[in-house]
Amino acid sequence: MIIEHAKIMNITVGNKLKEIRKSQKWSQEDVANYLQISQSLYAQIERGESMYWIDNLESICDVFKILPQQLIRNSVERNIFEKSINLEKIKTYEKTIAEQEIKIAELKKVIKKLKKSA
Repeated sequence: MIIEHAKIMNITVGNKLKEIRKSQKWSQEDVANYLQISQSLYAQIERGESMYWIDNLESICDVFKILPQQLIRNSVERNIFEKSINLEKIKTYEKTIAEQEIKIAELKKVIKKLKKSA
């Protein structure tokens, strides 16, 4: 479970970094050069495939002129929001399933009555 949360956090932070980078009209190579890393490593960070950002959070935030709390807080809030949306979807699906099960039970009763009267 912890590993899954770490993966989600990596992806969420990566998406946020990509969003910020694009809003500033920078290339991945621009950011990578500033951080003194390869463009491919920076691309991995944006795709959520690298945990490099954790140990280098301060440098990454310096590039974009944001506070570490802004990047993390927004990422955590987004995770919570996405989970709440998924929870709502699950509740809706469960309600739909329950309603369909009631309809199925009613139809089974109708079928049983029809068989008896035939």
